[in-house]
Amino acid sequence: MRSPVLPLTVSRMSAYRLVLAAAAVSILITAALVAALASFSGQALSQAVHSQLATAPGTSIAVSGQADGGQAASDTAHIRSAMRSAFGAHGFALYQSQWSYPLKLPGSYPGGGTPITQAAALPGIAAHAALVSGSWPGAARRGQPIPAALPANAAALLHVSVGGVLRVRQQVSGQSAQVRVTGLFRPDLTGDHASVFWQLDLISPSGVSRADGFSTFGPFVVTPAALRSSLGVSDGAWVVAPVTGNVQDGGLAALAAKISADQQSLSAGGLRVSTGLPALLRGIASNLLVARSLLVVAAILLLLLAAVALTSVARLLATDREGESALLTSRGGSRWQLTRLTVPEVTLLAVVSAVAGGLAGGWLASWLAHTGPLRPAGLRLHVLSWDMGGAIVVTAVFAVLILLGPVLRTVMPGAARVRRGRQAAIAGLARSGADLALVVLAGLAVWQLRHSLIVAPSANGSNGINPVMALAPALAVAAGTVILMRLLPLAAKGGDRLATRGSRLPLSLASWQISRQPVRQASVALLVVMAVATGTLALSEHQSWTRSAHDQAAFTTGADVRVDTQGGVTSAQAGAIATAPGVRQAMAAAPVTSGTTEVLALDAGQAASVIQIRRDQTPLAAPALFRAITPAGPPSGVALPGHPTGLSLVASLGAGSLRLAPDSVTVTVADAQGLVSQYAAGTLAADGRPHALSVALGSARLPAAAYPLRMTAVTVDYTMPFSRDGDGVFRLLRVGEAATTWSAPG
Repeated sequence: MRSPVLPLTVSRMSAYRLVLAAAAVSILITAALVAALASFSGQALSQAVHSQLATAPGTSIAVSGQADGGQAASDTAHIRSAMRSAFGAHGFALYQSQWSYPLKLPGSYPGGGTPITQAAALPGIAAHAALVSGSWPGAARRGQPIPAALPANAAALLHVSVGGVLRVRQQVSGQSAQVRVTGLFRPDLTGDHASVFWQLDLISPSGVSRADGFSTFGPFVVTPAALRSSLGVSDGAWVVAPVTGNVQDGGLAALAAKISADQQSLSAGGLRVSTGLPALLRGIASNLLVARSLLVVAAILLLLLAAVALTSVARLLATDREGESALLTSRGGSRWQLTRLTVPEVTLLAVVSAVAGGLAGGWLASWLAHTGPLRPAGLRLHVLSWDMGGAIVVTAVFAVLILLGPVLRTVMPGAARVRRGRQAAIAGLARSGADLALVVLAGLAVWQLRHSLIVAPSANGSNGINPVMALAPALAVAAGTVILMRLLPLAAKGGDRLATRGSRLPLSLASWQISRQPVRQASVALLVVMAVATGTLALSEHQSWTRSAHDQAAFTTGADVRVDTQGGVTSAQAGAIATAPGVRQAMAAAPVTSGTTEVLALDAGQAASVIQIRRDQTPLAAPALFRAITPAGPPSGVALPGHPTGLSLVASLGAGSLRLAPDSVTVTVADAQGLVSQYAAGTLAADGRPHALSVALGSARLPAAAYPLRMTAVTVDYTMPFSRDGDGVFRLLRVGEAATTWSAPG
């Protein structure tokens, strides 16, 4: 025997097409928006996390320490074990190197300072460097020079080519050795993890570094065996490059804690560990939680609005069927029999509408990710996903429960007549005072929200979303609407009285209808007010997010645009940046980094026209603020008029009785942007007599933004003589005259 449930369901549905169509549209829109929010929460935020990890600087972990060959192997095993526990067996790449003691180079070279070098064993360098000429070093032979490869820049400064032999002397033991250059290479920074690999270079990517009176060239890349047997191992360096694509966005805080614990463990073993990854992970985890909390607040508001709409539809449907339900009840129909008639149609309606809405929401999320402000982010959202499936299930169950609510109440014939009369003028919710309790609860939640955060520490110490704070906006919207429901009957009665004094029939009929059926009219007003309030709150959240993003960018960048360079820039390069199209003002900044903290040294005289400071961040205007910390008096140094291409000095170094060797002189010149450049001025004999020195500043004319130039320092590198009688007082340097040559404009 065929079941009559489906034909009866279709018949009942066709009798109330308009009401059911309203329910279907409400469910479809709800499912679409919930699916879109779920797609952004499950896919877009995860992709944003991995994109930020892939592009953020400071994700590598640099480890260094003093170690011989055996100790270096033990440290490598210790580091690998610690990283495996944090990232898994295949979640990181480990690069290692070993370095010799400082090696003294023969002769002198431009730039001044004692010339030294270091030899290094860099396994895997062939994959991260390009040979310019020659070949990579092979095994060392007894009695033969040690084969080594040298950076091409360092080789040019040392005036050595492939096949050349240099004699070096170890600074500690004084032992001498010969090194033959077998190849010249340039670092390749285009491959995977290339920039991380070259963090192993303790000298400089340019092939030379100068500090503390030493000029270090190199490194001389040799085989590990040659380093251990011929030159000796002094230091070890390791760099860990995490595979950021394997990092789970749900365990960022736990991973940060694990890396911090490993950092302390390695430091306790005598190693120096430098990384900004734990702070980066904690920051991303906090931002991710805040973003998800905003989506949760939006979802709660959406579900609240959908609940009001579906409740109105369900009440309207139940009101239209009250007579039918009361008749079936009077003839012996039970609540279960009435429910069994409604469940199939409600379930069918909810499932079909939720599926259609979920598919539309997945497409909507994908479309939004490819258009508008999200397009540069490069998000790739799949239309079909588990997030969309979960949204469909949640929306369907949510809709079924709300639509079945009126059906679960047994309606008797007398009760149906009472519900249609004026006895429904005051809702049961208002009679019980529950709406006033909701207003009080919403006031407390909003007050708590003003003094707390949605993201707060949980009982186990980890951050989480505070459910009370997440519900506060929805409670505030609901409280505002129930207050309106309280005021609507009074407003309707007042409007009715005003309408009776006039002669306009439509206004009188409208006021009379609202006062006659306040509950039904209040439900419509409730839906409209809640929709407007939800939209207003969404716009407020968007404006707050935009302001927050702008403030974070301004804090991170400091100005409209910030240009970071891998190394120092010349005055010509800085001038080209300052005079680029669209640049109204430019200022040099010197970053000083300590751990994960970065401090920028600025020119207070120019900062007011460049950096961004909100008016509420300081009681003073930007010009007055920076004027208060601008050094008084003229700038230091000697001004160089015009556009100098050369500089002539007359200097003396003495006294002659000290018998100092001729020493190199370096002149420091600063441009208008504050960039400092050092130029070699040749050697100065320590005989106490005046000597002429010349400095070539370059024949190319600098951009206008670089002038005027100032000579700020004259530096002499010398070795302090040993004095037996202790009277080591002597005149070091005297600059008697400075003259400049410059090219006339044009």
